[in-house]
Amino acid sequence: MIDRIRSRLMNQFSERRTCGNGWSSLICPTIENKLKERIDAGKTWQPPIKSSEDLFEVHSIRTNIVDLGRFSCTCGRWRVEGIPCAHAMRCIIADGRSIQDFIDPMFSVLFYRQSYSHNIPPVDVDIGDFTTAHEEVVIPPEVRNQPGRPKTNRIPNSGLVQ
Repeated sequence: MIDRIRSRLMNQFSERRTCGNGWSSLICPTIENKLKERIDAGKTWQPPIKSSEDLFEVHSIRTNIVDLGRFSCTCGRWRVEGIPCAHAMRCIIADGRSIQDFIDPMFSVLFYRQSYSHNIPPVDVDIGDFTTAHEEVVIPPEVRNQPGRPKTNRIPNSGLVQ
């Protein structure tokens, strides 16, 4: 079982390393797609109102306060996910800032490549070492009656009363 897990991890690391080396952007594609969806969601809202250098008020379904300096929004999504919510994206774009500055570094392609850069070395193991010459019979555990009155099996009433 451990050998199967090791071989699957070897294969997974190799596939992800190959996939990650083919990316040309700075942010992972799945995160880029999420950001595009959030930009599209905020297009219909009113422009954010700037209170200070980093503090904004966004009017969507409800009013949200976005603090770009603290990477936070009152909806709480940015803090949980590590990528700006739709409210924050609206503020970042309206203020003319770079989106990459507000995304957690763990979502970058560089971080992804570093995560899968290490390889799992193959192990030279003879499968015969793990097999036994004779089959051992595994006996099931001893079954004991549980304390208390046993349950009775009742026949369901068919609806006819006699």
